[in-house]
Amino acid sequence: MPADVSPQRRELMELGGPNTLLWPSRDPHVVDLTTAHPGGIAMLLSGRDARLSDLVREPGALLRAQRRAAELTEHVERIAQEHGVHTCFLAMGSASWHVPGEVDRPLAPVILRRASLRRLRPGSDFALDLAPRAEVNPALLTYLRRALRRDIDGEALADLGRGDGRGFNPTPVLDALREMCADLPELNITSRIVIAAYPYGKAEALADLTDLGELTADGPAATLLRGRPVEAPEQEPPSVADSAVLDITADQQAVLDRVADGQDLYVDAPPGTGIAQLVAAVIAQAAGERRSVLLLTEKTAAIDAVAHELASAGLEDLLVHVTDPAAEVNPTIVVERWPRRLPESERSFDRPGRRAAAAAKVLDGHTHARHEPRPPVGGLHRRRPRRDRRSEHPPSRPALARAAHRPSPHLA
Repeated sequence: MPADVSPQRRELMELGGPNTLLWPSRDPHVVDLTTAHPGGIAMLLSGRDARLSDLVREPGALLRAQRRAAELTEHVERIAQEHGVHTCFLAMGSASWHVPGEVDRPLAPVILRRASLRRLRPGSDFALDLAPRAEVNPALLTYLRRALRRDIDGEALADLGRGDGRGFNPTPVLDALREMCADLPELNITSRIVIAAYPYGKAEALADLTDLGELTADGPAATLLRGRPVEAPEQEPPSVADSAVLDITADQQAVLDRVADGQDLYVDAPPGTGIAQLVAAVIAQAAGERRSVLLLTEKTAAIDAVAHELASAGLEDLLVHVTDPAAEVNPTIVVERWPRRLPESERSFDRPGRRAAAAAKVLDGHTHARHEPRPPVGGLHRRRPRRDRRSEHPPSRPALARAAHRPSPHLA
């Protein structure tokens, strides 16, 4: 029977407050472009590079927008450093409805497009860089599917707004969504364009926790969830120190041996104890056994530290850093990162016969070069001993002796 994960689910739901993909954020770092210049909005929706000065042309409003953009940039960069997630989006359209028992009404963005604000120096202007793909808010789709009791294809909705190139027109998407939700009179969909931070992935994390299912029925995780201690193994695992490629301490080697033995561990390593070195050693050991490792960290700096340790051993290509876990990852980056087999060469380790033959050919060449007769002096192997005998008395010694008996020109 699966263990009860409802306490963890409640903790995750409360973590970070309400889902900002549904509920209005009280974050002041929002750049509102709803009333921006029509020419700038057209430039933005067509997928062309746009600056804030193109979107907001009234001097006072532009100054306020640039100030908000600077605050938003610092905010999303801090989240990226501390939590490793990208949270800056261009949000198009908004949906609001009444929730019984709640004073506030949800205010969910309809369309999300990943964006980044790039400061243009010198000056205080910003350029808005947009990701190629736009999507319908997944949290909003989940609510509408439950409210309407029917499936809504978010990808088909987003296709209505896609045009040639990088352009995206939100109007057809909003119109189609209003038509689909005609049975929900309390739902209000309006046109709105903002740049804001939307922490993405909370709903997916809750779904993952719910879908654990049978994974929590047995094993160490189920034992701990039921409040019972995990029994330690009776025998020490075999050591893998001979195959290690990184220098680690004895305590770290004991952990690596247990990981290589297939044991489940929780390692409490305070700062300064070389945990990055241990993680790098685990990755290298797993790669040598043709296994993969999923490295999850709270801060990006932890991944950078592990990458540095791997690079010190020439293994930096073992780590693929996914900078935005909620974004789409091109699978070719992972599956085509390394060739399926090493390229054929004279030094291939899977062809020892050819390597030995090549080495023997080189040695034969050296042997023939030494013993081949070279008129008029003969072979090199016959000349070398004579040169060695001559070298017993350096040629400079007689010259120094003669110089000692020669009268000095200064004394004459």
